[in-house]
Amino acid sequence: LGQFKINLRYTGILNLNSSLDNDGLFKSARLKRRRDYRMTEKKGFFSEESADIDILNHLQDLTYNRQGITISGEEKKNLNKIIDASLLNGFGRLLVCKNKNGNPVSAALFIFDNKCGYYIIGATDPEYRKFGTGSYVMFEQIMRCKEQGLKIVDFCGINSPNRGDFKTSFNLKPMPFFEVTWK
Repeated sequence: LGQFKINLRYTGILNLNSSLDNDGLFKSARLKRRRDYRMTEKKGFFSEESADIDILNHLQDLTYNRQGITISGEEKKNLNKIIDASLLNGFGRLLVCKNKNGNPVSAALFIFDNKCGYYIIGATDPEYRKFGTGSYVMFEQIMRCKEQGLKIVDFCGINSPNRGDFKTSFNLKPMPFFEVTWK
């Protein structure tokens, strides 16, 4: 009759404890992330909200090329539908980090409900990774989630070693979840 296949996976949850201000959240992150944020500010980078998904698509293409990852046209089309729907219906926020000349160098999309912010996708121009712009845009998103009154941020998976390490460096608590398929 078939059987279930169960895979144990992990996500990372950041508690936006109401007793912690942004400075407390900042100080709880790994020193490297805090240094990245300060360096990014000193170099004149800034963040702003955007509805231009072409920016995210371009940065995502650069990131995937650097990592040797390819995604199908169908996957990209589906992701763009999610991005469009979240931005148009007010449950998503695309933050773009720009250099002092106003050129986009990093971006992160969060969607949210009334309790939780969910990190969906982020990407950085490989030429700007050394400036810590990915950390910068992540902190900016976290602080905006806190200002919204959200209780937690779900980083939506910490299973990949490199991406998982980046995500957990923001002081996340690993939480198990299960992928269940019918075979």
